[in-house]
Formats: sequence, C-alpha cells, structure tokens
Amino acid sequence: MIDIYEKQLRFLKENKDEMEMKVDNLTGQVKEKTRSYETLLLENRNISRRVEGDLSELRIQLRIKSEELERISNIYEETLINLKSSKIENEMLREKVNVLKSEYYKVEIENKEEFMNMKSQLV
Repeated sequence: MIDIYEKQLRFLKENKDEMEMKVDNLTGQVKEKTRSYETLLLENRNISRRVEGDLSELRIQLRIKSEELERISNIYEETLINLKSSKIENEMLREKVNVLKSEYYKVEIENKEEFMNMKSQLV
C-alpha cells in the first residue's frame, strides 16, 4: 500500500512540476504579450499624434485655400461685371463715333456744296 501511495505521490509531484513549468511558460508568454501590447499601444499613440498633427495642418491649408478661392471668385465676378460694363460703354462709344462720322460727312458735303455755290457766284 505504501508503494501505491509512493507512486501516487511521485505522480502528483511530477504533475505538480509539469503544472509549475506550464505556469512559468504561460507567465512568460503573458509578460511577452504584455510587452508587445504596450509597445503597440505606444506606437499607436505616436501614430495618432502624428495623424492629428497632419490633419490639423491639412485643415489649416484647406481654410487658407478656401479663403483664397473666395477672394479669387470675388475678383473674377468683379472682373466680369467690369468687362460687361466696358463692352456696353465700348458699343455706345462706337455708335457715337458712327453718328459723329455721318454728321461730319454730311457737314463736309454741305461745305463742299456751299463752296461750289460761292465759287459759281464769283465766276
């Protein structure tokens, strides 16, 4: 009977040693996984900070570009209005020149006729 108890005791000690080795192995794995997790967590924080910085910079650039686009759009619209106004003014001046030309030609013809009449009266 002592032999059976000794075998059981030996079996239990071996089992205990195996379990202790498994616990040590699993504890090592947990420590390794914890270190890996902390490393990844730190890396994630760094990447998040960089992304936030880049995003902030891009937002600033977007705001600047939006303001510049607004300014250029206003200048463009103002230029279009000025162009239309200038075209209208140009057309009015062209018509005025045409009227003045026709009046000039009319007066010139009248002067020639008058000159001819005066010349004929003198002769």
